[in-house]
Amino acid sequence: MGGTSQEEHRPFALPARRKSDYDPSGDVSVVVRNDLGFDVAFRWLDYEGVAKAPVTCSAETGSAAAVFSQNTNSEHPWLVCRAATGEELACVCFLRNCELRLSTLLHDLASLAGREDSKAHPDKCWVKCWDWISLLYPRSPGDGQRPRKRNLRHNAVRTGALENDSISPASAKCWQECCEGVRCEGTGKTYSRHDIGGFAVFVEEGCFDLHPRLRNHISQDISEICRLVPARALRLLQEKAAIWINDVLQYPGALRATHGACLHWCPAWPASMGDLPAKGGCVE
Repeated sequence: MGGTSQEEHRPFALPARRKSDYDPSGDVSVVVRNDLGFDVAFRWLDYEGVAKAPVTCSAETGSAAAVFSQNTNSEHPWLVCRAATGEELACVCFLRNCELRLSTLLHDLASLAGREDSKAHPDKCWVKCWDWISLLYPRSPGDGQRPRKRNLRHNAVRTGALENDSISPASAKCWQECCEGVRCEGTGKTYSRHDIGGFAVFVEEGCFDLHPRLRNHISQDISEICRLVPARALRLLQEKAAIWINDVLQYPGALRATHGACLHWCPAWPASMGDLPAKGGCVE
């Protein structure tokens, strides 16, 4: 679990593999406070790689139920999941005694995942990026300052081994049914479909008129993706993931528009926001 000097101070790391080993001098005690706004569950991966019964950590900030307190070993991987759905958010080993916020843990793990060397760690575990990342850095009521930006890469990678089911088949089928285009009643948007560089790109109607250079920018970016991404991974992305582009996106009932890019891991989250389930498994 070597890393740069900047990483060595962290009391946690990405596991080398998804099952437990044991370090006789690696016993540690950890306290993790859930500040994400929803219930999470911690699951130990045993010596066979089997996830054990979940330990639920409540979203009730400030309560004892919102604290995950555990004696463990530095060679014991733990899954962090959404309690309601079982969706995996991260896999982590705790290296030293520590007390920290869950948002900090996941944020730094995402950064570590982006810097891992796939050849040195072929079975390196992975961290998912969040379409709800804004929960971690909310703007205070009445505060006109923008949240502090972090120059991090929030990746969704399992290095060394790209499996065919890395993207949910159910998610992949959703957008493939939108042959020409699709309208979302919840947001009032209509998208037209364009096939660019082997990717299905759904663009909000009117975007190309408002931004004349947009089509060229999309083509150039996708060409660069095709140049850099390994052929097998590229083929999987082209078959199972689509790209959605908006001029402005504001969910029903939201106080402000959503900015930046995100990855929708399943159809449920966009559907819960009044958006299209077809965006599940896609980048927006």
